[in-house]
Amino acid sequence: MSDLYVMQNQLGLIKIGQSSSVERRRKRIERDDLCQARIVFVANNMGYKEKLLLRRLTSSQIIG
Repeated sequence: MSDLYVMQNQLGLIKIGQSSSVERRRKRIERDDLCQARIVFVANNMGYKEKLLLRRLTSSQIIG
């Protein structure tokens, strides 16, 4: 099962996603996006809730 995570970069932008290894995902985001990211919240075994949460926040999305 995957974990649901919330991360924030140095600009204050929030990323919501799911991963079986949140720390590995954070490092990949930092490498690919050339930014610092900190883990704000992790809900173990709740990755299946990602789509529901993203649907509720659609109006706040900046980048697809």
